[in-house]
Amino acid sequence: MDQTDGPAQGTILGVGTYPIQYTAEDDAGNTATCNFTIEVIDTEDPVIVCPGNVVIDETDEGVCSWTSPVGSLTPLLAGSNCQLPSLGKF
Repeated sequence: MDQTDGPAQGTILGVGTYPIQYTAEDDAGNTATCNFTIEVIDTEDPVIVCPGNVVIDETDEGVCSWTSPVGSLTPLLAGSNCQLPSLGKF
């Protein structure tokens, strides 16, 4: 019996559907195949931790704006049981 389609045993499979096929052959040359799929589903939500609310009440007189320091408005933590392609795009 040989695996004739699908990822090799021991391969790490990401989220998706994978067709698998095995073929068996006897000494008389008769063959039989079986087919099935493996579906990997990610059901765990990602985790994100945001900074607290920001209240700016000490702007200079006549100035009605505030420039945030670099990185001060970025989430503190983002994680998933699956690798995140980039922050904000799951």
